[in-house]
Amino acid sequence: MSSAGGPPYFKAWLLFFVLATAGGAIAGGLSGLLLGVALTLANVGPGAIKVAAAAVGFALGAPISFFSFKWVVSQYLLREPGGEPPVLGAGPGPGAAPADAQPPQL
Repeated sequence: MSSAGGPPYFKAWLLFFVLATAGGAIAGGLSGLLLGVALTLANVGPGAIKVAAAAVGFALGAPISFFSFKWVVSQYLLREPGGEPPVLGAGPGPGAAPADAQPPQL
């Protein structure tokens, strides 16, 4: 699905999709179960339990999706052929001044 020698976009997307979906389903299911039991024992109504479980599931799913995406991009899209994956968030970004640059004089 990718061009010869190009980044494997489809493989990266598919892996991200599977990781984020499975991770979100597991986290959402377990948190929904625990929250449902706790709120039922506290005599909370079913409508409120659905809303609370949906909110907690969304809150847990967002970081799972983010970190899955970050890992897949670093493993499959930013890696040089035959090289190590980059450390995301380390070092200066594009357009940064060289290390030996002097601050401007006012």
